[in-house]
Amino acid sequence: MKRCRLIYRSLAKDSTLKSNAVADIYKTAQENNKKDGIVGILILSGKQFLQVLEGPVRYVNQLYHRIGNDPRHDKVELIKYELIDTPYFFDWSMKLLELDNLPAKDKEKLIKKYPYQDGHLVIPDNLIQLYSLIHDSRDLF
Repeated sequence: MKRCRLIYRSLAKDSTLKSNAVADIYKTAQENNKKDGIVGILILSGKQFLQVLEGPVRYVNQLYHRIGNDPRHDKVELIKYELIDTPYFFDWSMKLLELDNLPAKDKEKLIKKYPYQDGHLVIPDNLIQLYSLIHDSRDLF
């Protein structure tokens, strides 16, 4: 079975951030992704989502389509899609990392490496920096 890695970014709608929607997204993702063999990470910084999904091509594509139609997201943007042999997040179904809620020590390290604006880390546009943030985020677990 072919496997892929899909990276996208989106903006959370204000109503998503003011409710328990992020926690609901995370809980549902953990349950459904495990069933479909999808692994990855969901990063939230301010209103910005960055997510990496890895798994069977069919299920990752279906999930991305659902995310694109999810009213809790706005401006969903595909960043990278590639076939893979081995997932980077092979040892968990899904993790949520809220960058605004990191311990000060961890947050300071990220602020030194990545754009920071209006009290939030900015998801980088540069693909190399983006991959670096993904790897640094994984290492925080």
